Amino acid sequence: EGINIKSALLSPGLIATALGSVIFISSGLLPQTTLNFLSTNGFTSALGTSIYEVLNMLKGVNTPLAMLVAGAWLEKAGIKKSVSDFSVWKATLVRMIVIPLLLLSVIYFIPISHDIKTIIMLGSCAPTAIIAATFSQLNDADYVFCTKVITVTTLISAAAGLVVTDIFL
Repeated sequence: EGINIKSALLSPGLIATALGSVIFISSGLLPQTTLNFLSTNGFTSALGTSIYEVLNMLKGVNTPLAMLVAGAWLEKAGIKKSVSDFSVWKATLVRMIVIPLLLLSVIYFIPISHDIKTIIMLGSCAPTAIIAATFSQLNDADYVFCTKVITVTTLISAAAGLVVTDIFL
């Protein structure tokens, strides 16, 4: 039971990523005269407006839909069960402490600006994303455990955010 290459390559996420990358890259590669021609003939503005409207509608649904899914999974996992599960705390320790420290030990020696290092570290310390539970469910893995880890890492991040804000403000 391996990964089916054909279904992986034809997955909607990969297709959307590839299409978005092509659009992004090609906009920088097209000569300005071509862009001006398309724009003056109404092609770019009509197409751009349509795409913008569709993406704007999707943007408005994205976060609420993810929160609904997370809430349904959290109801199944239970907050008390999440907080009292030792395995969840082990995973949270690795996710919130070990991985950021390993990353810090690597990026410390890379000659990039302090701001970029800060952004990388903030991303590594963020709570586990709901997509982890989504992938777990899609692959018939234990999505309830993932939901528990998401819950605990989010609670820790929220508490840490309050403490850091209180210290610095």
